[in-house]
Amino acid sequence: MATQSLNNPFADFGGIVHGDRFIGREDSIKKITERVLGPTYGNLAIMGLPRVGKSSLVWHAIMDRKDELIKIKTIPIFFEAGSCMSSNEFFKKMVTLLYDELEFICEDEKYQKFSVKIQESLKNEYDKDLIQKYFKLVKRFGYKTIFIFDEFDSVQSFFGKADFQLLRELSYNPDTHLCLVTCSRKTIEDIEVKDGAISNFAGTCSDLRLGMFSKEDVLEYWNHFGKYWETDDSYKNAISYFTGNHPWIMDKINSQMFNLDITNDLFSKFDDVNNIINDYNSSNIRSSYLDVLKNIRQR
Repeated sequence: MATQSLNNPFADFGGIVHGDRFIGREDSIKKITERVLGPTYGNLAIMGLPRVGKSSLVWHAIMDRKDELIKIKTIPIFFEAGSCMSSNEFFKKMVTLLYDELEFICEDEKYQKFSVKIQESLKNEYDKDLIQKYFKLVKRFGYKTIFIFDEFDSVQSFFGKADFQLLRELSYNPDTHLCLVTCSRKTIEDIEVKDGAISNFAGTCSDLRLGMFSKEDVLEYWNHFGKYWETDDSYKNAISYFTGNHPWIMDKINSQMFNLDITNDLFSKFDDVNNIINDYNSSNIRSSYLDVLKNIRQR
């Protein structure tokens, strides 16, 4: 195994992958484009295992096109749902994030006049009517807003039925018509269930279930990193077996292997790469991910 670069090409694992570093997922990108980015649009719920690439997918498909979208009066906003502790904070933050974006884009004096009043009022108290009024104002000035709610599972701890209903109204009502994209481990139905009460928010969402890398994705993955690191088929096959083609785990293991290859020439001392990966799995990946791998191998 020959190293072609001293810079670890996997060193950025664990963060949002975007731009040239983003790999594969063509079918998922197509579904996002068709459901979210067209002149007619609706809500989308993206679900998958931890760190399978949900956030990276929406960032690549939507946020990387932000400048292009703003030119056609479409405002994409990436919202860390886990940063909120209450539903009041959640909805007020939705307004604040959009207000901050439009402050640099919309120069219409009427918008400025009314939006400032609403924003100032919301700083003092939460008012559902003001929330709706602000999004109506934005829609009236011809803007389409896409909210990407990352780690949407977290709202289960503080959302009630009325809060899910408000999200539904904001996306469903033609006067506001927000486009909502959720990223979660659970389904929207499971997140909504609370004390037996279920809203109709899930019914507004089209589902996108994100799984492991496909064969085509894996091929693209190795073609991409082949520019930096030369590997043989036995190593690639071992990585696929032990990770189930889970993107984050592939990056995590390959990052470690790349460093070992450079510093110790470890692969010249071991005949069976499977033993190396087994040892790495047992000592460096949290038990929750080992359980995931175990389940994958048993399928």
